[in-house]
Amino acid sequence: MTRPTPLLNRCITSLQKSCSRLLGSGASHTTVQRFDDLTLYHFRGCPYCRRVERALRELGIEIGKRNILSNRDNEAELIQGGGKRQVPCLRIRRQSQPDEWLYESSAIVRYLRTRAQQT
Repeated sequence: MTRPTPLLNRCITSLQKSCSRLLGSGASHTTVQRFDDLTLYHFRGCPYCRRVERALRELGIEIGKRNILSNRDNEAELIQGGGKRQVPCLRIRRQSQPDEWLYESSAIVRYLRTRAQQT
């Protein structure tokens, strides 16, 4: 049997990294945290939305999701509540305060990480 070439080794390493990213960090969550006060407005194919969805999987968090392209009511709700048609957007419902509409994937991921640590 011949030894793998350096090029083949790089290809294998790259493939392993890609699969690891697709499957998540590898951390197993025996429990899933469900946050009913959070809703993610998104659409399929948005790279920034995928970033948030990957973080949700890695953190073991389930939240409501609303696709703004497949349902125009979701789009209207986002624009009316958040003030603009930008995704991803995380709606944070508060009991005695107005809802917070958090834009920007990096800010959403930071919020989710903090929230996951608090519970």
